[in-house]
Amino acid sequence: MQLSLPVAVSLKSNLTTSGCGTERLCAAEPSGCDPASGSCFHTSVKRIGGFNHNFGLAGESDGYLACALGPPNGGTQTVYVCVNRNGIVTFRSVSLTNGVFTNIKTPVTNVKAKVTGRRIQCEFSATIPNATSTNRAADSTYTLGVLTGSVAADGTLGTPTTHVRTAPVDLTNPAANTNNTVSTTTAPTTTAGTAPLQSLSNALLIVFGVLSVSWL
Repeated sequence: MQLSLPVAVSLKSNLTTSGCGTERLCAAEPSGCDPASGSCFHTSVKRIGGFNHNFGLAGESDGYLACALGPPNGGTQTVYVCVNRNGIVTFRSVSLTNGVFTNIKTPVTNVKAKVTGRRIQCEFSATIPNATSTNRAADSTYTLGVLTGSVAADGTLGTPTTHVRTAPVDLTNPAANTNNTVSTTTAPTTTAGTAPLQSLSNALLIVFGVLSVSWL
């Protein structure tokens, strides 16, 4: 699947968290992290009129970095992909169904990007998909995600890894809840919780032993 892909124009300044929660909807892992820093996956959406939105996307990848919009009830996602090829970023739009990518055409303009090592930052404008009914609120409600993956020599996108995925949110509401629903591993609390009790029990046994000896 060899593709002729548009090359992004150079992004002159770093993406920031400015306006998050007031002017633009933002989602990130870790929450609230600086998109210009390493180990931060960040995406933002700002409505600019009708169904047209500005998107920001930042993260680390040796292959592609992508922003995914999914319907509220699950199913095919629309994915905007920034591909890093030796410091040069190309852009494409694909659909993602059951882990399989399919190239699609979507109205996307003003693509800008910059690469620093493995760190990719992209900015673009897009008309969100399925914006055809008169129910604007329903048409602007999606899950919002950040994906990464590898890219083969022929341009084929590898299996995506999801770093950020929100519950369905209204993209036009900057203050919407964008907590990350991707599972994270947490240390079990059982051992930590029982250790102090075990130490206390041992201490009491020692005390009782000393008392018994003194009584004898």
